[in-house]
Amino acid sequence: MAARAGISPGVARRYLRFLADSGAVDFSLRYGAAGRPEHLYHWTATSSVL
Repeated sequence: MAARAGISPGVARRYLRFLADSGAVDFSLRYGAAGRPEHLYHWTATSSVL
């Protein structure tokens, strides 16, 4: 997502965290067999932040 938006991965993470905190997106973690969990974001049906 960061590359498509033309921003750094850190900025993308901070913005997605802001959207999750404001309720515009739902946030969940998906754990695999090994390594770090994947952060999953989904637009909410009633998002009005943007």
